[in-house]
Amino acid sequence: MALSFSGRRLACAAMFSMVSLVAAAQSDTISVERKIAGLGLVWQEANYNFAHFRLKPDLDWDAAFEEAIGRVMGTQSDHDYIRELQRFLALLGEAHTNLEPGAAFRERHGGHPALELEEIERRPVVVNTARELADDVPIGSVITAVDGVAADKYLAERVFPYLSASTEHYRWRAAIRGSKWRAVGVLVGDVGTTVTLTIDSPDGGQDDIVVERIEGGAVVDWLFPRRSDAPILEFRRLDDGILYFALNTFNEAEVVTEFERHLDELETARAVILDVRGNGGGNSSHGWHIGKYFSDVPLEPSHWRTRENRGSYKAWG
Repeated sequence: MALSFSGRRLACAAMFSMVSLVAAAQSDTISVERKIAGLGLVWQEANYNFAHFRLKPDLDWDAAFEEAIGRVMGTQSDHDYIRELQRFLALLGEAHTNLEPGAAFRERHGGHPALELEEIERRPVVVNTARELADDVPIGSVITAVDGVAADKYLAERVFPYLSASTEHYRWRAAIRGSKWRAVGVLVGDVGTTVTLTIDSPDGGQDDIVVERIEGGAVVDWLFPRRSDAPILEFRRLDDGILYFALNTFNEAEVVTEFERHLDELETARAVILDVRGNGGGNSSHGWHIGKYFSDVPLEPSHWRTRENRGSYKAWG
C-alpha cells in the first residue's frame, strides 16, 4: 500500500508500517487493533505533514478521526477497511493525498470492463471498447445507469466518497475514467464479476448490457489504440503554418528530445498547438524545459509549501 501527502511519499517507517497491514490483501486478515493502528497512522501523518488545512477551514480533522474509528471498527473485510481509509483521506480534498492499495488488492478488486470512458459534460461516454463489445456498446454511447442506479447517483454514493480530489473537474474525470492505482471508478469492481450498464446509443436507442470486469493487465483487442499506448509525442503540420504537438507524457526525458527536433520549424510557425489532454503528468522539469521555448523572460513555474512543526510553540500555546 502506498500513501502520499501533498505530492511526497510518507517517511519510510510509516510507509512500511502501512504496507505490512495489507501486504497480501487476498483474505480478510487485518485485526481490529491493526485497523485502528493503521487509521491512526494515517491521521498522524496528515496531522503533521498535510500542508493545506487552511484550504479546508470547515474540516475538524480530529473529529473526523473519531468518527472514522467507529466505521473502521465496523468493517467486515479488508476491502471495506481500505475503502474507509480512502474515505478518510478524501476529506482533505487534495488529489496527491491519497491511498493506493497494493498490487494484490488491485488484482482482486480493481477489475474493469474492456471499455474506456471519458467525462463529457459530467456524463460517462464510451470512447473505446474491445472489438468484441463494439456492436453492443458502440463508441459514443452514454452510460446512464450502473446496476440499475442512475449514473450520477452511483457516482455520488459509491465513487466520489473514496476519491481524493481538489477540484470538481478532476473528481468527475477520475471517477468516470477510473483510477487504476486506487482501484476506484464508476465501473470498478471485483475481477470476474459482471455489471449491468444502461446505455443510450448514438443512434438514439437504449439498452441494458451486461459486461464482465477483467484484470487491468488482461490482453484486449481494442478498437482504437489506448491512451496508454500513444507515442510520447505526436507531431503534425496543419494548414496556414500551424504546428501541432501532442505531448502525451512528461514521464520520459525523450519527450523533450523529440520536441527539440522541430525547433527550426518552431521559429517560423504562425501558431503552435500544444495538446496535453492525454498527458498524465510525470517530471515537471520536462514540461518546463519545453515551456522555455515559448517565453523570452524567466517565469516562475510553481511553488510549494511544507509544514514546520515546533514543539515548544505548541507547549507555549
